[in-house]
Amino acid sequence: GLKTGMHYLRCRPAADAIKFTVDASMLE
Repeated sequence: GLKTGMHYLRCRPAADAIKFTVDASMLE
């Protein structure tokens, strides 16, 4: 439903940002 879609859109970017940050710090 709409609520699930909003929840997914809200959580997914945060998870991607965390993963990106972890990858970036491992490169250093």
